[in-house]
Amino acid sequence: MNIRSVYSDVIEEGLFQFVKYNAYLIDGDVLMGEWSPGSIGDMDEDFDTESLDAVILLYDPGTIPFSLKSGTRVYTPSSSDLGISEGYRSRLEIIDLREGETYSINGYRMQPIRTPLGQKYGGYISMYLPDEKVVFTPILTGIEHMFRNQREKDDYLEGLRKLSELDMGKIYPTTQPHPVEDPYSEIQEAIERAEDAEIEGFHAHRYIESIGRKIRELLLFWRSS
Repeated sequence: MNIRSVYSDVIEEGLFQFVKYNAYLIDGDVLMGEWSPGSIGDMDEDFDTESLDAVILLYDPGTIPFSLKSGTRVYTPSSSDLGISEGYRSRLEIIDLREGETYSINGYRMQPIRTPLGQKYGGYISMYLPDEKVVFTPILTGIEHMFRNQREKDDYLEGLRKLSELDMGKIYPTTQPHPVEDPYSEIQEAIERAEDAEIEGFHAHRYIESIGRKIRELLLFWRSS
């Protein structure tokens, strides 16, 4: 199996951070990655997307911000949420991925695993290749996450623990620039960070309350001046 990174995308998250996404080309004809609506990235100049046999999307709702030839197979967590035009959609073979199923894609057995990242409940999947002992995943970001509620946190931890139970030798994360050579240690660190992470919603509530108090204090000050 030959795997190389061929695509990078830098997304601005508000005013605060940039996140880089990677996509991986497998044996020259299968592309694995995540593209959200509005993504515009840099494809390697020596790589022609119209030569692909298949594209595997690891994110829902996803999109395809590049050209594919007619008949290209597109594997996605949700075909109904795929953000492409009807004309483009009609030229492609779109296949829904289901956890628990095994797909034969260009000679490789692949098994999708539901692994929510935290921003939404069912939006992310990881792909496990059991014969090659390789995992492609969007959830190993190498940073601490904030969760809006306990359910998101529990779902994320459940996804990480699913990955930790796999027989694997390497992870290809779509949110880090290099493969992970020690996957179990990386996953354990991610679990520990998530277990220690705060619930963002609770902090937001306190933050809003503190702003309200400041506004009331200013109003009282102005009225007494």
